[in-house]
Amino acid sequence: MLPCPMRLRMVVANDPRSYREVMAGTLRTLRPDVEVILIEPQDLDLQIVGLDPHLVVCSNLTDTVRARSLGWVVLYPDGQSHAMVCIDGTSSTVEDMEFEGLLSVVDRVDRLVNIS
Repeated sequence: MLPCPMRLRMVVANDPRSYREVMAGTLRTLRPDVEVILIEPQDLDLQIVGLDPHLVVCSNLTDTVRARSLGWVVLYPDGQSHAMVCIDGTSSTVEDMEFEGLLSVVDRVDRLVNIS
């Protein structure tokens, strides 16, 4: 019998709120097997400890996010037109990241979570 896949747990805590809500709703529709948790950006460090997410999308990277997640995406840091992405310790910068790029990150982290 094959083991059941682990459900990817993802925290979305970026600003502005409307962008965060639309992103989470779209992710839930396109990736129904992903647990998408919305939190306020100012609560990120406090809540991430209990939530133990695999992936975090945020506006400001913190030491807690770096230490407690397999992957993270910082959208448009300091108003810049790029995103910073880290998956399993490998960081990169993505210019003008579109939603399709975020889906790619979600899928890559999901594969890492479910490596047997």
